[in-house]
Amino acid sequence: MNITNSQRSFLRKRANALKPYVMIGKNGVTSTLIQAIDKTLEIHELVKIRFQDFQDEKQNITDDICSQTAAMQVDMIGNVVLLYRQNPDPAKRSIVLPV
Repeated sequence: MNITNSQRSFLRKRANALKPYVMIGKNGVTSTLIQAIDKTLEIHELVKIRFQDFQDEKQNITDDICSQTAAMQVDMIGNVVLLYRQNPDPAKRSIVLPV
């Protein structure tokens, strides 16, 4: 699923109030971290991740996380990345993207 620029803007505005759910620190990306991100995406659909370490590799790590969780990168500002994955169950969706 690809999102349009207006949908991306909508998600960025919605994420302003979010605090980072996940921190990537000295342990890097582990299977436990991937599971936590996957579960958070399932519940909230929109996840903010802060890089405390590995700032030089954040794009590669983000691409890896996206491929493992089937999420898409909405935005990356500084050491914070925003990921989105629509819940497959329409009844459980908390975010309705504008058309």
